[in-house]
Amino acid sequence: MKEVVSKRIKTVIILSVTVVLIVLCVFYGFLPKKYDLSVGSVSIDNIYASRSFVDNYQTEYDATVARNSVDAIFVRSDDLSDENNSKIASFFDDVRDSRNAMVDEFGFAVENTDPIIDSLVNLATTKYNVSLRRTQAITLLSMPSSTFLYMEDEVQAIVEVIMLEMQTPYTMPDAIDNAFLVVSDDFESYPDYREFAEDIIEMLVIPNSVYDSEATIEAADNAYINSMNNPLVIERGTRIIGEGQIVDEHSFRLLVDLELVRSDSFDYFILARVVSYVAVIIGMLAFYIHFSSKKFLANLRLTIAFSIAFILPIFASIYVSNLSVLAVFVLFFTVLFSTYYGVSAGIVFSLANLLLLWPVYNFNAEVLLINSVAIFVCAALSSNSGKKSNSAAVILITGASVAVCSLAYNFLVSTATHDYINSIVWPFLAAIISVVSAIGLMPIFELISDAVSPVRLIELSQPGHPLLKRLFLEAPGTSQHSIMVSNLADTAAEAVGADALLCKVSAYYHDVGKLKNPYYFTENITDENPHDKLPIAESVRIITSHVPEGVKLARKYGIPTPILDIIIEHHGTTAPMYFFHKAKEQAIKDGTPEPILDDFKYPGRIPQSKESAIVMLADTCEAAVKSLNTTNLDEVEAMIRKVVKHKVELDQLVKTDLSFGDIELIILAFRQVYYGLYHERIKYPE
Repeated sequence: MKEVVSKRIKTVIILSVTVVLIVLCVFYGFLPKKYDLSVGSVSIDNIYASRSFVDNYQTEYDATVARNSVDAIFVRSDDLSDENNSKIASFFDDVRDSRNAMVDEFGFAVENTDPIIDSLVNLATTKYNVSLRRTQAITLLSMPSSTFLYMEDEVQAIVEVIMLEMQTPYTMPDAIDNAFLVVSDDFESYPDYREFAEDIIEMLVIPNSVYDSEATIEAADNAYINSMNNPLVIERGTRIIGEGQIVDEHSFRLLVDLELVRSDSFDYFILARVVSYVAVIIGMLAFYIHFSSKKFLANLRLTIAFSIAFILPIFASIYVSNLSVLAVFVLFFTVLFSTYYGVSAGIVFSLANLLLLWPVYNFNAEVLLINSVAIFVCAALSSNSGKKSNSAAVILITGASVAVCSLAYNFLVSTATHDYINSIVWPFLAAIISVVSAIGLMPIFELISDAVSPVRLIELSQPGHPLLKRLFLEAPGTSQHSIMVSNLADTAAEAVGADALLCKVSAYYHDVGKLKNPYYFTENITDENPHDKLPIAESVRIITSHVPEGVKLARKYGIPTPILDIIIEHHGTTAPMYFFHKAKEQAIKDGTPEPILDDFKYPGRIPQSKESAIVMLADTCEAAVKSLNTTNLDEVEAMIRKVVKHKVELDQLVKTDLSFGDIELIILAFRQVYYGLYHERIKYPE
């Protein structure tokens, strides 16, 4: 229990250190280059926008201009309209009175009209606040009565029409001109008075609109808000200031918004943003691990190795991004992780790795698209690298997919022709270098992590391997038994989706511990049974010791941990029941206490994985079926089901994630192997 707790603590420490290093790498890579600049200083570099952002300075300036450019809003006033109509009527009444004063009580024109003219001019000034010229007054007083009456009616009608619409100081002149255009035919008989009538209206009538301050302020505010809601965006790569240019207020504000101005304070705000971003992605990975499989954290050395492999592309991006914004080495991790954990896990973890280094590339959409496609292709190929020749396929096909995707993207966004080469070459080179580096460093990775790759498994499966050669020469029966177990395990693993290659190779090595005393095991005994001359306890010790002896021998020959685990677990915590029952019979015969089953158990542990369980079942079934000495498939299947049922009852499969459906598939796979083994051959003529 203490060992488990200690392992968990170490795992938590490793993962915590990994997360801290990721945060620091992303923070350092995302942190833009700082410049010692202020308003009035001279830039020594061409400074470009490292990302697309809003020009707050220009946006606010444009919004202020838009607000101040809003025209004043006026509304029509009924009072002013009525006042204008009344003023015209009153003016003509006063003129009529003055005209009447021009004739005495006897109907003769008065001799001295100057006082009457002066009185009308003064009245216009005092009552109507207009400057009526003396000549205009004379015209009004001297025109024929019919003309005066006509002018009065027309002027009043025109004013009434004009006052029906809202008139401002800007629209009033045009409104008067348009009104006179309508009645121009009527004034043809009075050509000398048309312009005079127009002058009268212009003098007396004022605009009938009043300024609406609330509406004007609201319109100005709306213009400001609309302008602010449509900000000016400066695209990534736009030059902010050129070399040798003086920094003005506008460019300085842009540099501050881009966080390019050096200050003495630490960028806690950027750090907080990076921490929140990393936390979301790490949380996603934790969610995936929790609901998919916790095997990623089962091996401490493997956890350390993959943590290093996970950090390396992020760390490399800090420096590589300075060479090109399209050079990304995420596929280094994809190859390693997919090789050991499969395509699904490889894609999920690689996409998380890509998202973590994405800020270093200023969230470039092209980087995300191209490398996402490359991750899918590379993960699928790497997870199926069961042959050495597949390494070439991983390199070439992944590189080709990157080039094609880059070409398609640049064609879609209509990239300039001279940029096509850089847009294709850099991602292609980065992909090739990443994959080649991962494949080349895989032996070192296996040394650090004690993991095993498909290529390594293929090497271990070769008959020329020293340990397998010893097994063939020194324990031929065990060697033949192991080959049969490997066939059973391989077929069953494929049926349930387990690692067939690991099962097959592990089966070759599961009984190497029998090399210590090969002729004490049934498959190697040819004549006399040596156990007949040994005490039962000694026989049990020899039989059960082949598990720890196998681990010791496998470690001596450099066999990786996943195979060692299967050697330890292939008997679980069962016991050699033949010797246990023999001991019980001996105890009854001698009158001694019955033996304790725990004293007969193998010194191992119950299987912890599907692969280990499959090898256990294949090993036990192969031995049991061989003991039947029959080729009847129904009898063989019955024995297999009996063996499997016994293992289930002994709780040997509780930690393997095998379902009852999987167990049924394993039984049918075993039967299929024996069907191929026992099928009747064609009889050839002598």
